[in-house]
Amino acid sequence: MSSFNDFLKDTIWLNRNIDEELNCNYTKIYDLSKIDTREDLSFEEKKNILVTIKKILLSTSLYFCANKSPEIITYLLTKVILFLFFIFIYCPLYKYYFYPTDEERKSLNECSFWKKLMIFFIFYYLDRNPDISKESKVGKIMNFYAQLVVIERNKNNEKYDNLIFFNESNFSIFLIKKSAFHGRVTYPNIDLETINKLLEKKFYQYVINYPNIKYYKWDRKIINEKENTIVGDIINILISSDNKRFIFNIFRYIVISILYILSCNCLIEGKFNYCLIYRYSILIFNKVLSYFISIIYKNFLMEKEQFLSQKYIPDGYFIILNETIIQIFKLSDDYVDKTFNRDEIYKKINNEIDNLNQKII
Repeated sequence: MSSFNDFLKDTIWLNRNIDEELNCNYTKIYDLSKIDTREDLSFEEKKNILVTIKKILLSTSLYFCANKSPEIITYLLTKVILFLFFIFIYCPLYKYYFYPTDEERKSLNECSFWKKLMIFFIFYYLDRNPDISKESKVGKIMNFYAQLVVIERNKNNEKYDNLIFFNESNFSIFLIKKSAFHGRVTYPNIDLETINKLLEKKFYQYVINYPNIKYYKWDRKIINEKENTIVGDIINILISSDNKRFIFNIFRYIVISILYILSCNCLIEGKFNYCLIYRYSILIFNKVLSYFISIIYKNFLMEKEQFLSQKYIPDGYFIILNETIIQIFKLSDDYVDKTFNRDEIYKKINNEIDNLNQKII
């Protein structure tokens, strides 16, 4: 028990504060005042720890995960409102106009309340599944780059007495004295082979990761002036892509609305199997259209990615734009090209990042 208490005494726990992150207060996301409680830390080591924490903040973001709950609540609330509208307004009006007499209404084999409820909510998971997959990919990429920051720091700073660890589940940070490990340091669930190979020929100093979502509420106080300019260009591109997809979404909503109404009519008329056919048709149509929109979106992002990267390579930055994540790499000096050979530099770095991200996912 004493050894465990010593371990706790030698450990600083920095928990991630999601509320401060949502308010874009990056200096308060971790309680940095805890670092000052350790009298054995030199000024140089404290500075090194703060630099490491900033790199972790740049490469991670819980905003995507934190905004998942409001989005799900909004989605479910919309479903509830539509269901109540269907039960208390649409059903009576439909029967009034198309089955005006009592005899006609009695002849209806109307589906039960529970069948209606099931139809409205049974497809929820299928609708949400793409977002769940995207969130998982974003989390894996962010966690990898954060772990890379930590492992590189621990390997290259043998003169310091403390090691830094990063929790992949909640993005918390731990500062632990080396003496607590008795010379044996391990990183559970970390692909050290891939990380060590990357560290041997690392092409960047740090990376800024943003989830590619429509909120665009990124903390821009933590980045410098040039990076703010790059982020501004990226947001304009994402907004432009949203505008280009607007016409497809109008077509999507028109078709889905028609199929939706037909499925509701079948519920009233007792044609449950036909109702299921319409509902599955909505899912299939949505996925097929989403696939084609995705291809157009990917091509658009690839074109803009190459343009932005070649524009900012002379300034030492490389940009990755894809459907899952936005990445801004601060390049190592050896990779900064101020000549006209930017196309070759772009292809080389892009292949390295693409291969790395594929391994991570």
